[in-house]
Amino acid sequence: MDMGFWFLDPQRSSWVDVDAITAPVLILGGAKDRVVAPRIARVTANRYKKNGKLVVLPDSDHVMMVGKELKNTMREFDQWVAENNIVPQTEELEEN
Repeated sequence: MDMGFWFLDPQRSSWVDVDAITAPVLILGGAKDRVVAPRIARVTANRYKKNGKLVVLPDSDHVMMVGKELKNTMREFDQWVAENNIVPQTEELEEN
């Protein structure tokens, strides 16, 4: 499922079977995003049902991973990781 440009993927190569996803899913959206409308982030989160968590960053546009919004994006990500107890095992860290 491609959030922004699904119409450019007629073969549906980016399609995801959301019912098969059992792990937690974080969907980040920017309230000021003009590339992927915040409504699309809400629809996407709803498709993941209980596994999806939507966070809309009120001051963010589409570029939330750099610049002034990075701090807020990472704060939300870190909180989601902690809430879902997503921590690599020590063995995994040693292997990498």
